[in-house]
Amino acid sequence: MELAYRNRKHGGSLKRDFMRGGFSLVELMAGMGIVAMLAAVVLPAVSAIGPLADNTRCVSNLRQIGQGILAYAQDHDGTLPGPLISAQYPYWETSWQITWHLRDYLELDKTRGKTGRADVFMCPAYLRAGRKAANFKPYNSPVYGMNIQVPMEGETRVQQPFGYANSWEPNTFRQIRDYPPMRLADLDRIRDAQGRPARSTTWAMRDVDRQDGRFDGLGTPSILATPATPVHGDRRNALFFDFHVGAMPTNKQQL
Repeated sequence: MELAYRNRKHGGSLKRDFMRGGFSLVELMAGMGIVAMLAAVVLPAVSAIGPLADNTRCVSNLRQIGQGILAYAQDHDGTLPGPLISAQYPYWETSWQITWHLRDYLELDKTRGKTGRADVFMCPAYLRAGRKAANFKPYNSPVYGMNIQVPMEGETRVQQPFGYANSWEPNTFRQIRDYPPMRLADLDRIRDAQGRPARSTTWAMRDVDRQDGRFDGLGTPSILATPATPVHGDRRNALFFDFHVGAMPTNKQQL
């Protein structure tokens, strides 16, 4: 009643009052344009959160593995875990996997064996990308690779710091025998192509993918079970021999 009285007093109408409270077509289009611009700004940032979180988790995992290696060496007279093969899986049933050697240091569930998966050994970006691979299994596909081709001072050929369970990949060295792992102190003899000390710039463990030619010896089923391209885009995460974690450009061989 009050609204009707005011409209009659000022010569207006209810219809005119309600129309004054609406939006014109121009105002609606302007509002939609603002929303579209905000979406264009926000959506790329939101889509980047997933890869960033995956990378952060992967780096954290590698740091934990590095600390586990150091703890293992301290309890084994300075000797690194091994002998290992180049391809590392996220289960811990066999001794040629670093997970088997570190299972006590990283508090892994030892009852799960090959059908289980140690989350610390599974990069979340790899898990996301791996689901697109032909033979991918979340517990039985190579996730990381160990460096078994390291030039060292006083050696005429590349060495295997973590040893090598050669009987599992006999075509690599044409011999059926295992190489024992080195001691931590031996890592100071790592050199680059120019003979300079290179412990801090030589990777020990890093992401695996099909573009990385270092792991072609895994065989067709295992290679097809890995992601086709680097899971972190323009880089691979790596644990280095001084046990810091960093990014490496995605060159094919990265010796």
